Amino acid sequence: MTTFVKGKKVQVSVYFALLLTLVFALSPQGYAPVGFVCCLLHETGHLLCMKAVGCKIKGVAFGVYGMRIDSELPLSFKKEALVALGGPLANIVLAVVGVALDNRIFAIVNTAVAVFNLIPVESTDGHTALKSLLGLRFESKKIKAALNIVSAAFLFLMYCFGFLLLFKSGYNFSALAVSVYLTVKFLFQGSQPCR
Repeated sequence: MTTFVKGKKVQVSVYFALLLTLVFALSPQGYAPVGFVCCLLHETGHLLCMKAVGCKIKGVAFGVYGMRIDSELPLSFKKEALVALGGPLANIVLAVVGVALDNRIFAIVNTAVAVFNLIPVESTDGHTALKSLLGLRFESKKIKAALNIVSAAFLFLMYCFGFLLLFKSGYNFSALAVSVYLTVKFLFQGSQPCR
């Protein structure tokens, strides 16, 4: 589905809509709406940072891997790092607001969204920020190799934590599911070249 909001193109894929419906249906305590709002606020943090660094936004697309922002200007490495960190920073600020307002769920979900997005594995905000900061000093071949090593190391640690959590709890496979999701992103999106 494609529509325009204030002259900006907004696309929502069928897969995104199906995934969102599935998440809402499988949310036993109704945490999915809170998670969805926290994710939207996360993306708003990116958009605000893009506006702050002078980037003109042409549109947004919601897909299975999240939101993609179409912009006119290529960003410098510093500005790209700032934009990448804008989403997690928004969630950290909102987590503090959640604590101040004694809204535990809002604080926990925002913290989880921030931590997840700061993991430096392919196509996360942490990965983009690290790639941009390394781009200030190193050539793209060295950056790509370093990022692959960092991604693989974090995935290994996440799988270790996931199996430990599963064995300790006997039922909680959420960390393993996140690890598999990030592995798929790493394997299938890892072929994108560094600029």
